[in-house]
Amino acid sequence: MKHRKAVLISLIAIITLIAGSALSASPDFSGPADEPVGRDVARLGILKSLEGTMRYMNKEWFLECEETTYELHMGPIGHEGELPFREGTTASVSGFVYGEHIAPIVVANQGTESRFWNENRTPSWAGQGDRRNAVTDPESGANAPEPRSGLAERGYRNAPPGAGRNRN
Repeated sequence: MKHRKAVLISLIAIITLIAGSALSASPDFSGPADEPVGRDVARLGILKSLEGTMRYMNKEWFLECEETTYELHMGPIGHEGELPFREGTTASVSGFVYGEHIAPIVVANQGTESRFWNENRTPSWAGQGDRRNAVTDPESGANAPEPRSGLAERGYRNAPPGAGRNRN
């Protein structure tokens, strides 16, 4: 009888854990359920152009339109850089809209244009670089770097073969 109770309690605990993790997981984006991160807004959003009033609240910029106020996801530029925006001025924003969030490609405000995302849904602040981590065809590994010569000849901590940890 005690064994059955222990098994039943264990089974209930396992089901509760599985159900809790399934309910907390969000299939759409990697951020909290009500706050997607910029890359998810760009990935899931629909390309639109909007006009509204710039608002600054809680260290974030928003575009206030007739019925909706959108949070602008501008990456590190939006938090660390000097932006030419002014509270209460009219702005035009073109970008990826997902719910009440925008990953802006361009924000036109007071005669200036500021760019944050690219049309191909990549952040402009990330630069182009050598794109070592880019994957265009994960099946074939099209962007995998060529093997470097001499890599296999080196051992532990770049020491010559035989000079590593286990020299037995």
